[in-house]
Amino acid sequence: MAKKLGFILAIIIVFVLSIFYGIYRTKEKEDYRIGSKVIKYDNEIEKEENNNLEMAKEVNSSEEKIGANTDVVLRKNYNLCGHTEEEDANKSEVVNLTKDELLDVYPDWRIVTFSENNVELEKEVEGICGEHYLVTEENGFIVVYKRKIDTETGRMDKEEYMTTDISVEYLPEEDLNCLVNGEEIYSREALNKFLEDYE
Repeated sequence: MAKKLGFILAIIIVFVLSIFYGIYRTKEKEDYRIGSKVIKYDNEIEKEENNNLEMAKEVNSSEEKIGANTDVVLRKNYNLCGHTEEEDANKSEVVNLTKDELLDVYPDWRIVTFSENNVELEKEVEGICGEHYLVTEENGFIVVYKRKIDTETGRMDKEEYMTTDISVEYLPEEDLNCLVNGEEIYSREALNKFLEDYE
């Protein structure tokens, strides 16, 4: 009976040891699994921190860029007439450019304003703007010339802009004298109004 009792006791001890060994192995696997989760989580945090750092560099960068919604205005100041012409830049040429890159595209210009909403470039131009007209009479009709500066002589010159079908036959003598001497007009709007008055 003592033998039998020793045998049962040995089986119980082996059984209990097996249970403890199983618990120990399971615990070790859980620790490993939890450990790998922690490592994986730490890697994700590190990756997110790196992304945030890159974004912060972009935001804090002094090299702002022109966006698709940025208004980019080119302003020409003409020294002889004192007028200014403005036009919008071609967006396809300037989107995503920094200040320095913009000056590579427009080397003769000066940046007045550079922000994410508004960019303004300015340039001094020798001569007169394209809004100066000379209205005169030729062969019984009103003819319009556009004023320009002759590049060789530097003097005021003209080139034909349009010949109208407005006859001067019935104009009052005072108006006819003005046209014979030539009427200087500034701006396309003023020219249109002037011509409408004689139609």
